[in-house]
Amino acid sequence: MASGDRVAANRWVLLAAVPLFLVLAGVVYLTVAFAENERQEQDWVVHTYQVIDALRAVLVDAADAETGERGYLLTHKAGFLQPFRAAKVRTARDLDHFDALTRDNPEQQKRARNLRALVEGRLRLLDRVIALNPTQPVETALMTLMDRGKATIDSVRLIVSAGLAEEQRLLAQRIQSRRDVERMEILSAVLAGILALFVLLIAAGMLVRNNMRL
Repeated sequence: MASGDRVAANRWVLLAAVPLFLVLAGVVYLTVAFAENERQEQDWVVHTYQVIDALRAVLVDAADAETGERGYLLTHKAGFLQPFRAAKVRTARDLDHFDALTRDNPEQQKRARNLRALVEGRLRLLDRVIALNPTQPVETALMTLMDRGKATIDSVRLIVSAGLAEEQRLLAQRIQSRRDVERMEILSAVLAGILALFVLLIAAGMLVRNNMRL
């Protein structure tokens, strides 16, 4: 074989390797893209758990405030007001947290407004009951507290339950989306690997044939 023919044959072998590098570059790009998509889907899953925790915290803190209030009314001991006041602070913080986390969800924003109105209204009522004259019969204050409180707490529980159901639905969707991205990532990697192997075999075959001619 002439020298020019050998050079031309080797050039074709090198050109055959170009698709292999292109495939490898594509694999790297897809890996990075799918990794970013998976990270975003995982962030949404974590976000959903944060909303669920915020909703549950609102309900727990509202119940803690109620418990501290009733303890004070039964005993008139100032020590019971500390849990009540601490629960008030936590409730305001958790309502703000829930509101901030659900800015992307109009239905949850509506629930956030309703929860705030109910809980803050209830806390104002508890403050008024605390301000009653300690010599007033405890039964009168307790009856006022319990009559208005049960309906309010029941409404809060209904809103929280509806909000939790919404987040559980979103959680199922987001977990499924994350799994879909993972499957696509694996499938793309497998297909790219097969394609890269195919191109590599072709290049190797051309190289062997060229060497045999030489």
